[in-house]
Amino acid sequence: ASKGNSSYTGLCFGGYWCSEGAKDGKGNRGPLGGDGGPCPPGYYCPPGTRSPREFSCPPGTYQARPYASNSSSCLTCPAGYFCR
Repeated sequence: ASKGNSSYTGLCFGGYWCSEGAKDGKGNRGPLGGDGGPCPPGYYCPPGTRSPREFSCPPGTYQARPYASNSSSCLTCPAGYFCR
């Protein structure tokens, strides 16, 4: 067997986003480039998400913390506030 550059070929984990070439399911930078990281506040990242802002919380909801993996993580906007 020979050693060479390799990158992660599975789906990015839920709560993270990964571009092609990331070295693992958390989006850590790989030897062939790639990028990724935690899903940012205001968004959710199901497994396989390729961009940090691919899935925004639905209108009338918000997500104040990183690492959300599905839309049920988005909370209803409090009365008297506007959330988009």
